[in-house]
Amino acid sequence: MLQLPESVLKHSVGVAEFMAEYAENHLPNADPDEYYIVGLLHDIGKIHPNKVGKNNYKNHARIGGELLKDLGFVKYKDIFHHGHPEDGYFSQMWLVLNYADLSVDHNGKRVPVMNRLRNIKERYGEDSEEFIHASEMFKILTDNGIFDVGKDIV
Repeated sequence: MLQLPESVLKHSVGVAEFMAEYAENHLPNADPDEYYIVGLLHDIGKIHPNKVGKNNYKNHARIGGELLKDLGFVKYKDIFHHGHPEDGYFSQMWLVLNYADLSVDHNGKRVPVMNRLRNIKERYGEDSEEFIHASEMFKILTDNGIFDVGKDIV
């Protein structure tokens, strides 16, 4: 039986909690439970039984989104496109998911977004696809008022 690594589980629960709290506190017409579920499932593609391998982590959003689409999950697009600002996909759920993903570390702990960006840069390099996408997401979140650098306190 395949399992998600403990760090992915902790991160996913942390993202789910962050998203539900954000929805409850900032989005009066949103259903916090729906945000929680999307956060919980956002990294499910890291353990698709037919696609486990080296590129699994890199393509996990695509794999998870397709899996959830096949299962009839309505919000699959937000998961399919998370971490991929180059797609041009945009929704309130997607913005909050990417904000939460950048705000929660692998231990499920909230961290300042700037620390997370620094960590991605150190791990993968300044010219890496991971850092470039994270930097683009940071700009999108800031431009759309989801993230305020002056309030980057967890």
